[in-house]
Amino acid sequence: MRCSLAVLVLCCCASFTMPKYEDGLKNVGNTAGYKIASSYLREAMNLSVDPCEDFFEFTCGNWIANHPVPFDDYTYSQYENISTKVEEKMRGRTKRIFSSPYNI
Repeated sequence: MRCSLAVLVLCCCASFTMPKYEDGLKNVGNTAGYKIASSYLREAMNLSVDPCEDFFEFTCGNWIANHPVPFDDYTYSQYENISTKVEEKMRGRTKRIFSSPYNI
């Protein structure tokens, strides 16, 4: 009896200290990462197309238009797009480091 009463008290205390699911939903859509990701997705969408008629064109139509396949590649994907951006940033930072007069 004492053991079950102790378990009941512990469960009640734990339920009061745990964050509620609704509390986590308050910040959805307000973070910087969410805004960046949603802008990428929004840029890819073709809002002039009815999603019930052509869902692929609705969701991906502008991505194809905004990201043409480079002349030296056969395919181009979001992964390659991000990889290219990271390489360009790293190349710029490397040049800046090695061009500084205090380079060791």
